[in-house]
Amino acid sequence: MKTLLFCLMIVGVLGFGDNTWAAWEKIGVGQQFTHYVDRGTMVFAGDLVKMWVLDDYKTAQLTIYKKSFFSLRQQFEFHCTEKKGRGREAVAVAGSMGHGNVVWSDAFVEPWRAIVQGTMLAEYWTLACGVERPQG
Repeated sequence: MKTLLFCLMIVGVLGFGDNTWAAWEKIGVGQQFTHYVDRGTMVFAGDLVKMWVLDDYKTAQLTIYKKSFFSLRQQFEFHCTEKKGRGREAVAVAGSMGHGNVVWSDAFVEPWRAIVQGTMLAEYWTLACGVERPQG
């Protein structure tokens, strides 16, 4: 029992409960950053799906408060049948691939945007809405 409690304490201290240890899957490479998604973060509710994505920048970026970051995690929500999406949360992290200190974060609800073919939002929508939904 003491061993189990010790292990749980270590997990909490090391921060394994946040997105830094997510299973990021590369889905695209741009000039400034590489796009990743974590299918394990998908949450289904009827026709809606929420999913976390990560943009890993090649050079340091600055927040509006002039704090440097190399990665940006964002949660998006998609309406699969109405083919639209919106941002829900963003977290700027000092290090690459979501590692390091959080330098800025915000929870919000953007207005719904129509999915336009050829955009990253369309790529995310396809990944989120094209999966088989869990039963139950």
